[in-house]
Amino acid sequence: MSDMHIEKIIKQIPHHFNADEAASVSGVVQLNFSGKQASDWVITIRDQTCEVEEGSIKDPDLIIKTNAEDGKNCSPVILMRCVHTCWGR
Repeated sequence: MSDMHIEKIIKQIPHHFNADEAASVSGVVQLNFSGKQASDWVITIRDQTCEVEEGSIKDPDLIIKTNAEDGKNCSPVILMRCVHTCWGR
């Protein structure tokens, strides 16, 4: 899907973050995208904040690996729902 840019999608995640729902949530998510838009991203949720930065971290709480081109339905909301579900909230 040529009009989908992983970097733009990932950088929107903090804008879709619901701080009220994250009162008791903290953790680090490693996103590993392969394919033409291969990149690694770290999402840190702590103290009701969400930060996103490009790169990798050792020993994250959750790792999501996917091909960037398979992300036709990839959006900040879908990624946050995945994180939300994995942490059992």
